[in-house]
Amino acid sequence: MVGIWDNEHSSPPLAPRDFPDGLRAAAEAGKVFLLNTGADCGGWLEIYLDSEMPPELQRKCRPIGGELLVLAPSGQLVIGGAEDYRAKETSITDEHSVVAVPKGRYGVCCFQVKPGVRDATPAMIMRDQVGDSDMDYFEKVNEMVLCCSLPVLILYSLFVYLWNWWIALPLTLVPFISFFWFADFVLRRNQRYVRLEKKHHEAFEESEQRVHPLFVFQLRASDENERLSGGEVGVY
Repeated sequence: MVGIWDNEHSSPPLAPRDFPDGLRAAAEAGKVFLLNTGADCGGWLEIYLDSEMPPELQRKCRPIGGELLVLAPSGQLVIGGAEDYRAKETSITDEHSVVAVPKGRYGVCCFQVKPGVRDATPAMIMRDQVGDSDMDYFEKVNEMVLCCSLPVLILYSLFVYLWNWWIALPLTLVPFISFFWFADFVLRRNQRYVRLEKKHHEAFEESEQRVHPLFVFQLRASDENERLSGGEVGVY
């Protein structure tokens, strides 16, 4: 269960027996926003304050429930495991879970990345950038290098059969390492391969930046005249 609450509402501690009812009462009063995930939640969250999420991310998300109220009298919002709300000792959230916002009232909308949406892999990004022909060439060259290295590994089984493993291991490592050194020496003189390898490194770095959050929260400043209620939303 994920919660958003103001630091000012983190005390006094709730007794374990009072926690379920106290948590839901606080949610109804707008003191904590609750996202019930139905199980332990593993992943990272993304927060947008008075701004829209990027269109690319928006297309991959679906809304969960409606807009709910959360109060921020101190402007220090804790975002993380709701189990830590008014806990005597926190076990999930820490100082890095606190987000500074202007004091006031906020409407919170929650979104989840649609099931089946995958993060872009380096191969997918690279294929989009260089085209099928270059991508197929790059993959075939790499496969050919690996296939050519297999006979060298077969030598290990032969050497073990003839002698012992401590003799076979160095006798196999020398030609194995030498083969890859020679393959790298040859490929470094192939301008097409060098260009594609550089694109592959760039695609890998770009894929790390395209990782999607598990949930996205949009916070919008609200005034006293706007009728917003507290509560919880859920993913089941």
